[in-house]
Amino acid sequence: MATLDSSEVDSYILSVAKAFCSKDADRSMEEAAKLTCQNAKDINVAFMGITMALVISDGERGTHNADRMVPIVRAYAKFLLDSMQLAKDGAQHGEGETFVLPNSFTA
Repeated sequence: MATLDSSEVDSYILSVAKAFCSKDADRSMEEAAKLTCQNAKDINVAFMGITMALVISDGERGTHNADRMVPIVRAYAKFLLDSMQLAKDGAQHGEGETFVLPNSFTA
């Protein structure tokens, strides 16, 4: 894994910050946020399908088991909430919000 030595850190952070401030970066991030949101929805549908298949399978065999379903539903809910929040945060980028670089990172 590549690492930066201490003399490269400030210039790297400044370069990344400047790249994130460009109009191309805004467009790219907006597209990435839309894609992330769509991926979250697709994963949501797939996960819900698997969960429903397990519930139906248990129902057909008469083996409903809440102990097995609770962790699955908990993991599903956490993943869904986390991914939706990340997509929302990404989609809001560039809507008039600005940030100020600390003095040590200004050119």
